[in-house]
Amino acid sequence: MDNLREYLKENDDQYVKVSTTRGDMETFRSKNYNLIEPKLDELEYKLGAKKTIMQWVVEDAIKDAVEVGYDGYTVDGQFPKHAMAGIEIKDKSYLGIFKEYAKMPKQILDVNSKVSPALKEYGYKNFFCCEMRITKDGTPWVIDPMTRFGSPPGELVQNMYTNLAEILWFGAEGILIEPICEGKFGAEVLIHSSWADTNWQPIDFPIELRDQYKFRNLAIINNKYYVVPQGVGLPEIGAVVATGDTKEEAISKCKEYCEQIEGHYIETYADSLDEATEQEAKLKEFGITI
Repeated sequence: MDNLREYLKENDDQYVKVSTTRGDMETFRSKNYNLIEPKLDELEYKLGAKKTIMQWVVEDAIKDAVEVGYDGYTVDGQFPKHAMAGIEIKDKSYLGIFKEYAKMPKQILDVNSKVSPALKEYGYKNFFCCEMRITKDGTPWVIDPMTRFGSPPGELVQNMYTNLAEILWFGAEGILIEPICEGKFGAEVLIHSSWADTNWQPIDFPIELRDQYKFRNLAIINNKYYVVPQGVGLPEIGAVVATGDTKEEAISKCKEYCEQIEGHYIETYADSLDEATEQEAKLKEFGITI
């Protein structure tokens, strides 16, 4: 923690991350030390004795860039012939497209090809994404290697890939199964409730649309749906998802489903899907099609 403080005093506009013990904190931005000092004070108290051994990842802010990623899976460094790639609006939403792997942006293919040997060496069989921010000159700055079933787009993948069970079952045995997709496009909006972090959060939604709502830490008691409190400081309690044959259809359906979920202090940021389409347009200005 002492080293982190010194570094942030000398370097403005940084993003602070941890690698393994995610429950200790979430990624945060340090615009300058004066503004972030209270956050560090709180974090130091929370970490207790770990404050002297905690390891941090600190990255420069990458401005005027679009965040994209390969949102598929790999089996021992092999990638399927079709998969999903998309644009994420941090902590709010995701817009994805299912397409031929070979037709994904060169930046995605280049990054995946470079890590493929390591994935093979480790025998890695799982969902995978190197989150990257692509700048105007086409440089892919990798900000996070996501070696897990991420959120987003994990909630959307549950609906998007209709043979997900086979992908997981055979993938665990080292057999790469091609995905079967429900729609070409997918949209996801995260459900937020800071109140739910320390309180049982009741949720109401049209039961006939159950598959469109994905909840974390779900409990069903007396036919009522609740999100169980975790006390780790994360406001995200689930997601609303939709698929479609067109981008517009997926977005429209997702927004419609967002309007139909209710709960104490629940928020969705459906309009952030419009921001995702703006980011997609910006990427095209860079000469890149997702």
